Amino acid sequence: MDVEDELAGILQDEINKEIITQIRVATHIENGWHLIISDAPMEDIGGWMQTNIQDEWRVFFSNWLFKDAKDAVLFRLTWG
Repeated sequence: MDVEDELAGILQDEINKEIITQIRVATHIENGWHLIISDAPMEDIGGWMQTNIQDEWRVFFSNWLFKDAKDAVLFRLTWG
C-alpha cells in the first residue's frame, strides 16, 4: 500500500466517524434530547457530571446531549 492509499483510508475513516456522529446527534434530537456544544476539557467535566446531572446524557466529541432540559441548562450555564 502506498502513502496515498493509506492517507485516503485515514481520511475515509474520519469522514465515516463524522457522519455517524451527525446521525447519532440528529437521532437523539429527534427523540427530544437537548444539544449543547462545548469544547470544555472532558477530564474537567467527568466528576461534575456524576454529581450534578440527574438524567441520561451522551457525548459525541463536542456535542453534549441531555435527555432532561434542566440538565442541559445547568451544563450550559456551567460549561458554556
